[in-house]
Amino acid sequence: MSNFQRSMYFPDIKLDEFGKRLKYARFRKKFTLQEVANRSGLSKSYVRSLENRPISKPPAETVYRLSATLHVSMEYLLGIHTDLPSVESESFYLRYLRSSKPNQNILKSLMSAFELERSN
Repeated sequence: MSNFQRSMYFPDIKLDEFGKRLKYARFRKKFTLQEVANRSGLSKSYVRSLENRPISKPPAETVYRLSATLHVSMEYLLGIHTDLPSVESESFYLRYLRSSKPNQNILKSLMSAFELERSN
C-alpha cells in the first residue's frame, strides 16, 4: 500500500456507530482487544479508543485492517451497509481465501458467469 493510500481518509461518511460496530464484530468473533491488535497490527490502546471514543475519519488502512481481521466488510464498519455476513457466507469466504490462486480464479469466473446470466 502506498503512502498516499495510507493517508487516505473516508470523506463524508457517518461514523457515529463505528465504535459500536467494531466492538460488536469483535465480540462476534470472540476476540479480545489484544487479539484484534495482534492480528491487525494496531495497538491495543488504539483499538480500544476506536471502540469507545467518537472518531470522525479513521484512516482507510485502519478500516481495512480491522475489517480483514474481523471478517466484516469495510462498508459494515463504516455504516454504509448494516448487515453482517451470514455464517454460511463467512465460511465460504474463508474457504475461498484459503484456496489456491487457480481455484480462486475459477470461482471468480463462475461468479462472473452467474452475474452475467442473472443480468440477461
